[in-house]
This record gives sequence, C-alpha cells and structure tokens, in this order.
Amino acid sequence: MKGIDRLISDLPQGLRIVIFFIIILIVAGIAIRKGYLTKGGTLAASFLALFVLYVLGLSGLLPFLFFFLSSSVLTKAAEGQKSGMRNFSQVLANGVPPFSGLILFLFSPWPALGLLMFSSSIAEITADTWASEGGLFSHKNPRSILTGTEVPKGTSGGVSLMGIAFSFLGSLSIAFLTTGLFSFPISFLFVITISGILGSLFDSLLGAVFEARYSTKDGDVTYSRYDDEGNENYRISGLPFMDNDMINFISSLFSASLSFLFFLFL
Repeated sequence: MKGIDRLISDLPQGLRIVIFFIIILIVAGIAIRKGYLTKGGTLAASFLALFVLYVLGLSGLLPFLFFFLSSSVLTKAAEGQKSGMRNFSQVLANGVPPFSGLILFLFSPWPALGLLMFSSSIAEITADTWASEGGLFSHKNPRSILTGTEVPKGTSGGVSLMGIAFSFLGSLSIAFLTTGLFSFPISFLFVITISGILGSLFDSLLGAVFEARYSTKDGDVTYSRYDDEGNENYRISGLPFMDNDMINFISSLFSASLSFLFFLFL
C-alpha cells in the first residue's frame, strides 16, 4: 500500500486528483448499489474521502472503508430488513471528528500525534457501531449504563456483554489496521484500542443522560423529534439538540482527545 501511495504521490497533481475521483466514484457506486448510503450520504462521504485521499493517500482511506463496509454489513445482518442506509448527517457525524487529527498532521510539528488521533477517532465510531449492532445478537436485554436495570434493545445508554465484546473487536480491528498502515509503535495499538472502547462507553453514557427522548401522540417513547407526518413530538427528557448524530460526533472527538492525553505520557 505504501508503494502504491508513493507511486501516486509522484504523479502530477492533476492526474492524482483524477485518480482519486475515479476511486471515489467506484466506491460510491458500490455503496449506492448495496444500499449502504443515501444520495446525501454519498455526497458527504465523497467529499470527506477526497480530502483524506489527498492528505494520506489510500492508506488513509482504508480505515474509513473498513469501518463503513463492516458496519453496514453488520447493520444489515443484525437488523434484518432494515436498510442500514446512512444519510448526510450520519456520515458527517462519523466522518468529521477524525479530521481533528488530520489538522494536526498537516499543520503541527507532531504528525504522528495527528495520525494517532485520526486512528483513535475511527476506532471509536467503529467500536460504537459494532457495539450497537452486535448487541442485537444477544438473547438478553441490555442494561442501563446508569442504573444497571434491564432496558429494551435499542434503548440509548443500554449496554450488554455481547455489545461490549463487539466494541472491543471493532476498536482492536482498527488499531491493528492503522498500526500496520502507518507503521505505529506497538504502544499506539493499545492507545487506539483503549481510546476506541472508552469512547464507545462514553457514547452510551451521553445517550443515557443527555439524548433527547420524545413522546408520540399515541404515548410511545421515541428518539425522533418529528413523527411520520412531520409533526413535532413532545420532548420528555434530554437536551433538544442532543440527538444520536450529535452524541456520535462528541464521542468520537472524546476518543481523539483521549489519545492525545495518552500520547503525552508515552
């Protein structure tokens, strides 16, 4: 992979951009055909992918592709007939936080730290998605991360042993992948794995405490602000701006920040 990146980097800038566009079009076409992304999600993912390709080459795009493809397949497997399609806001919520690391990589004297934060952020979004979908395979209901009482599957803030196991595997997978791609020292592998898992648990905590919950006109509890007819549901708890996308965004930034702190003591 590094050889391919080096070969592409030696090409004229205009030709590199053309190659990047071709790669993105191929991946976007597969994503749409498989039902992994909406049109808005494809647009957002394409812009993010183009920037990552330009900065890091194919090595930078691979962790995103692994997260996206593995999580989409797992979502479909866990939820059956549900499409698992990711829209514009979901793609941005998962895709923007890793860019905090890319900014450091580009403009700071610590490029290794930037790549570490980039990798840890992707580890978190992978760990969280794998935990949510993998937990659905459990025969037992999850328990609230706050009270320890059983809650229905799909409840924000609910955790299970199955979900935590999937979270660990997801974070570890990204850690192994990025350690190999970026030639990280072995200590970075542990930092990425731990940051990803802790970020996933932090996501559950935020969901339990702050995610907005609404009551429909029929009295059912939902996390959707509007019903199918576009009418606003009544908020019964949580913060109005704290939806699942916002929680994912904050949790991913949290993991990047954790890896920054770990880096100071390595």
